[in-house]
Amino acid sequence: EEGREHNGQGNYSLTSTYEVVFENQQYVSIRINTTLIMASGTEYVKVFNVDKNTGKVVGLMEVLGNDQALLDRISEEIKTQMRAQMAEDSTKIYFLDSDMPDTDFKGLTGEESYYFNKDGQLVIVFDEYTVAPGYMGSVEFTIPEEITGQLVSK
Repeated sequence: EEGREHNGQGNYSLTSTYEVVFENQQYVSIRINTTLIMASGTEYVKVFNVDKNTGKVVGLMEVLGNDQALLDRISEEIKTQMRAQMAEDSTKIYFLDSDMPDTDFKGLTGEESYYFNKDGQLVIVFDEYTVAPGYMGSVEFTIPEEITGQLVSK
């Protein structure tokens, strides 16, 4: 954790932590959580998925076999989950079906952070303010294997 004078504008705090969130024979997923506090706090999440055989970071599109149709199906599943969560809980708001369609979530780009949970399911991670108001923090969506197929061995 570090506090600094920022161009005479006062102090800020930057904190980063990491954890291994998934590991099997092929992949290791390392999640980095960063919080920046100035006047208010902002949370960022980045997950690096490393192919142990090559040592290379594997992006979302690559783990999906560069299958745009699959990426689109995952995007639709996320929209379905967003709508269901908003219907169940009035405190949950996502940038979807709003009166400002330009700012609504359109779908995944393939650059998003992701990891696999203990069941081998794909989990998509969005930074604070990306798809929801800041008070919701960083949000995650677990995608069932019925949508993705088995992407990793458990």
